Amino acid sequence: MALAAVVLASSCAVVVTTTRLHDDRHDFTARPKGTAIVIGDSVGYGLTVAGGIAHQLAMDGWGPVRSHAQVGLHAAPESPTDGNTVVHRVAAFASIGLKPKVAVLVIGANDVGYPGGADVARNVRRIETAMKSLGQAPVVWTTIVHKNTAGMNAWNAALRDVATRFPNLRVCDWAAEVVKHHGWVEHDGVHMTVGPHGGYVGMRNFVAGCVRAIA
Repeated sequence: MALAAVVLASSCAVVVTTTRLHDDRHDFTARPKGTAIVIGDSVGYGLTVAGGIAHQLAMDGWGPVRSHAQVGLHAAPESPTDGNTVVHRVAAFASIGLKPKVAVLVIGANDVGYPGGADVARNVRRIETAMKSLGQAPVVWTTIVHKNTAGMNAWNAALRDVATRFPNLRVCDWAAEVVKHHGWVEHDGVHMTVGPHGGYVGMRNFVAGCVRAIA
């Protein structure tokens, strides 16, 4: 059953819809740095719900903030009917007039499970397709942590490769950061731990630092 909440605080309106499969929220308040969007998979879901990345961006002066995280989300369409992608989500945001000044992407863990997930060249094409849909806005894209080491390394290598050709792409190297904090990763090797000192809080602080470095 979906859990929906509408929160009103002074002139600020935040709409949040959360289920166990997705989290969608829109903070409508305009702030000095402009519109920020967050697009994530299940790791991004944890970063939003347990880590509070959308709220942190608002505190850092971004707004409106539009966030969508969904279990199974990945970078680019694998078939003509594949809508569970960054490309589809960017198009949906654009259809309501959102023109981001920054985009935060927590995507890649699911791409490892697709055919060619350990193929750097194929992952490059996936990432480039997503980047082209995002236009010229600065993009902060996290590296992934995954129990499939070959796939993780291939994805992260592809992300760094794409960044050499897309000057608006900043690789936020979460995989390197989490090595320093082994307790931040769940037993599944993909997701982060929850709690006030857990991995998602650490991830929020790290990702927010990557965003601050570009604006």
